[in-house]
Amino acid sequence: MTSANELCKVLSHDMRRNILKELLKQPKGICFSYLLSKYDVTSNTICFHIKKLIQADLVYNTGKYHITELGKNVIKETIDLENHVIKMIKNEMHS
Repeated sequence: MTSANELCKVLSHDMRRNILKELLKQPKGICFSYLLSKYDVTSNTICFHIKKLIQADLVYNTGKYHITELGKNVIKETIDLENHVIKMIKNEMHS
């Protein structure tokens, strides 16, 4: 089981959050080549981030990458938190 601290560490990188967001939109899964074409990084970089997501039980691989239930819940909460923080910052700027 992945601890909260481990999840926070995994989610601390933008690319991993972006991969999870993309997987959330693609219920049939995403192939490696799609990720490679979407992000302007090397294949080693994609491999590194996917490995971290798999180790945290947020993603699994069946030939395509899929988001786990834990991954869905975690990224949805992360998106909500990001939106809340953005709203707070905007409110502070207009005060």
